[in-house]
Amino acid sequence: MSLDERLDDLAFLYVGLAHGSDGRLHFNEFTQIADHLRRWQRPSDSRDVLELVENAIANYDANRVEDAVVRLATGLSGRERAGVMEDLSEIALADRRFLREEAVYILWVSRRWGIGQSDASGSFSTVLRAALAGF
Repeated sequence: MSLDERLDDLAFLYVGLAHGSDGRLHFNEFTQIADHLRRWQRPSDSRDVLELVENAIANYDANRVEDAVVRLATGLSGRERAGVMEDLSEIALADRRFLREEAVYILWVSRRWGIGQSDASGSFSTVLRAALAGF
């Protein structure tokens, strides 16, 4: 997986959570997504992360998100996948609401990647516990 593909896939994964759960993208979610993408971006990558987010929103499709989850499952290390789950948790909480649809999405990704409660830490641990409890 190239670094370009990985960043594109992360954009679709993050937008899938924030936009796909309620059909809207709150400003705080947008900025959280951009901030998280910047952290994954290599210094040599000059692409504008805001354009990546806008592209993911404009081309949002559930199948594209599914493909991203599959590619990232093999394209990221276990440690990197755990970091992405932390990112997803922070994005879910960015608008100060944790929706059932966000919980379902985070559970879906964590199960696809084989990440369970014993592997969770930080915000992801809190979000995962709430999601599993059906909050």
